Amino acid sequence: MERKICPAHSKFPTGQGKIIGNPILPTIKLCANPRTVRTMGEHVDVDISGLLRREMTPDEAGNALLKITTVPGKSD
Repeated sequence: MERKICPAHSKFPTGQGKIIGNPILPTIKLCANPRTVRTMGEHVDVDISGLLRREMTPDEAGNALLKITTVPGKSD
């Protein structure tokens, strides 16, 4: 069975410090590197650096991402 990925939900690494988004395909930038968050925090949408410092579980990191992707007041 061929696996299809919706372009609106594509995930890909942007490399080291690429801060440019995409007007056609919105990009959510998440970062687990504490140094990058410290030096480029204004360009990071979701800070999951607590994973590397063992202050956050993978589930908590996932919830942080879901928190910014959830539309307030909309339920399915």
